[in-house]
Amino acid sequence: MMRATFLISAAAAFAVSVPAQAANPTDAQIAHIAYTAGNLDIAAAKQALKVSKNKTVRDFAQEMVRDHEAVNAKALALVKKLHVTPEANTTSTSLTKAADAERAKLGKLKGAAFDREVSIDCDRLQPQVTWGISPQQVTEIDGRVPDASDAADSEARELAE
Repeated sequence: MMRATFLISAAAAFAVSVPAQAANPTDAQIAHIAYTAGNLDIAAAKQALKVSKNKTVRDFAQEMVRDHEAVNAKALALVKKLHVTPEANTTSTSLTKAADAERAKLGKLKGAAFDREVSIDCDRLQPQVTWGISPQQVTEIDGRVPDASDAADSEARELAE
């Protein structure tokens, strides 16, 4: 049996429900979303470094800061080379709002309440397939990717196309 154990803390990536971005975000909007997500992970990692005494959490947080700063630096160099100016949008704004709320909630925790261990039985997880940019656009590997014409409304149809 395969089992994974994780230390959950502010350094862990945020699992937040974010409203879907308008259909077909531009390159400038995608660049802003990616850069924003990296900065949010850096802020979460720095919160973990400030609060946690757990060596594993602190090591992971240091890796997150290092890796996300490096990725963001490369992303900025790429958008500069491509002459793209990152553009704020509803997705990056929603990510920021949700992450700020989560960091505020985690900021009230200390010790074991901040650092907790979670075990996941990986044998029970199914591989997944995604077809869009929304957390709702996912199915198990043996599931059915819906046809865009079956979408409930025009926005969902545009996202699926």
